[in-house]
Amino acid sequence: MRLVCSGMPDALERMTSLNENLTVAEQIISLKMGILGTLGRKCYLTGFDDQDLKFSLGLPVKPGCDPDKLDACGSELVIFGTGQRIPETREQLEMQCRVERAAEICARDFAKECLPPLPRGMVIVILEGISQEVTWKCDANHSLHQAFLRHAPCMNKIGDTLHKCMTNLTSKLDFSAGVEPHQRVSRSCCNFQEYIDCSHRAVERSCGKEAGEYIRKLLTRSAGDFIEIACVSHKTDGPACKKINSLSPNQLSNRIGQLNEVNSNRSMSLLSPMAKLVTAEG
Repeated sequence: MRLVCSGMPDALERMTSLNENLTVAEQIISLKMGILGTLGRKCYLTGFDDQDLKFSLGLPVKPGCDPDKLDACGSELVIFGTGQRIPETREQLEMQCRVERAAEICARDFAKECLPPLPRGMVIVILEGISQEVTWKCDANHSLHQAFLRHAPCMNKIGDTLHKCMTNLTSKLDFSAGVEPHQRVSRSCCNFQEYIDCSHRAVERSCGKEAGEYIRKLLTRSAGDFIEIACVSHKTDGPACKKINSLSPNQLSNRIGQLNEVNSNRSMSLLSPMAKLVTAEG
């Protein structure tokens, strides 16, 4: 099974092949390099029969796999991804950590069993950043555990705003994954920067500079691998992203409506849109 992209050097093409002889760390590095080389290219899969995959909401999955499962698992892995409140006590956080660890296993298993190589690789790369953040947050002896509990009560006061920042991100990413290939990366990088800015402004305004810096760093770490891979060469300052015009308010509203029409119970997460970003569309 292999993914081939227009203009892809043979060496890079080999990196996107499944290689079980590599260590986990080597596989992650290989995936990062493969994804970096294929973003914005037109790609196709070899080693798959056409009928082995079905496309649902732009995400290619094997027969018998429900793409909504990836969203349902992934929505638990992002702060304010499933609602307007986060844990405020150590006991509540311990319960949430169990949920997030199970959600990560769920997402990894789905990627392994149901996705072709490049979408699978993107999901794994995103999960690596999120997994590290969960590990730190859930370690009672780690400074980020204490910081989470210190800032959570105030952030919950503006949980509706922070949840909206998150749902706007997932809808914009979903939109960006469907535009012309050469525009996808720059739009997605702007989407992430808009999300970080949206959350940072809201928290700093209501909870102070320390809390604002906390949420900015948390979100940057969680999306760090994607930003490291894809956004290094793309400017995400205000003028650059305004020029790209990622998604107008009316387009965003219409896009959310379209998604709800497809499935009113659809959970929103980063994983599906990011997997679609590296999915060939012909």
